[in-house]
Amino acid sequence: VGHVLWVATDAGRVVRWHLGSGDEQEIVIDKGRNDVIFKLHVDPSGYHLIIGGNQGDNWYLPVARSLKPKLMTLAKGARIESVCWDKEGSDDTSTGNILVGTSRGGIFKACIIDSKERLWRQLFELKDSVQPFCGLQCEHFPPTGKNPSESSRRIFVMAATPFRYYEFIGGPTHDALFQQYTTAPAFIELPGDLDYSELHFFRKGGGRASSFCWLTGPGIYSGSFSFGSQNAGDSIIFDYKLVPYLAPSAPLGILATEFHWFVLFFDRLQVISQLTEALAWEYVFQSRHIYGDMRGMVSDPATGRVWVYADYMVNEVIVTGEDHDVWRCYLERGQFDAALQHCRDLTQREKVLCAQADHYFSERQSELAASVYAKTKRSFEE
Repeated sequence: VGHVLWVATDAGRVVRWHLGSGDEQEIVIDKGRNDVIFKLHVDPSGYHLIIGGNQGDNWYLPVARSLKPKLMTLAKGARIESVCWDKEGSDDTSTGNILVGTSRGGIFKACIIDSKERLWRQLFELKDSVQPFCGLQCEHFPPTGKNPSESSRRIFVMAATPFRYYEFIGGPTHDALFQQYTTAPAFIELPGDLDYSELHFFRKGGGRASSFCWLTGPGIYSGSFSFGSQNAGDSIIFDYKLVPYLAPSAPLGILATEFHWFVLFFDRLQVISQLTEALAWEYVFQSRHIYGDMRGMVSDPATGRVWVYADYMVNEVIVTGEDHDVWRCYLERGQFDAALQHCRDLTQREKVLCAQADHYFSERQSELAASVYAKTKRSFEE
């Protein structure tokens, strides 16, 4: 997060690597056991780190104050699959109220203040199917009215297993939200043979989440969000679609940027256009005898930097000029207003306006065509 990269090793250690200075600090999690670490969960601010263990033990690292791991006694026995951090209520001493998804289909509410566990309470559990909650994300609805009160606050929580995703809507607290769901809410199911999954929200410039992508066996399942007057039992998802993978095997991980999906396979990294669903870029890993097997991919929510990692290698993927052809993609789809918004020079703008005017003219909308032609170097008579 920021200028620090956290790396877990199979020797029961976590390495804190400062990208600016190159300094490294090794933190011993468990001296007596190897392969003890399952997953690392870092909050967006970089103040807190939860180390999920393989064997029922979990640790908390108060990064802002100490690099000494604290055993999470209240969470003992839980295998932590996912963490949804508190963006509003956390600071350098407190995690705020966070949601934790476990391998047994449970969602817990947790809070750590001054390195002490203050809360670990189960809010929800899958009854009909014991599947891990591999992905857990939340977002707040926009406030309504001139003077919105705390009691009117509504929350959206999305939880994903390898085969299903669930939507939870309610508020004003996490407790009140999940109390509405005595049974599991409606779900979308995509059967497959994977025992893992990922769920990611996309937020532009740190704003409210606008879309999501979900790693499934059949492909990338994505959709957009529309926050309105929905209540428990409703859905906020629209424009959803399933995009098959462009490789014969299932991916190890996925990520979403504004216009692309990053898809990591065991032997290659692909970047897929969200607008055309076509391959935009591909890198084939050819030195596996040196760096070992690919393991996963992560992004920094604060900077947008993307990293892929293998047994013996961590590499950054540099993203530049992601939107350079977006105007053309929108133009080919006939979305002229969106194309104009993404033009980078007058030449591109001229092409879009001419195509828009020609479209109106072919549809016998002469007045509209004339008004757009007037913005170009062409005349209506042409």
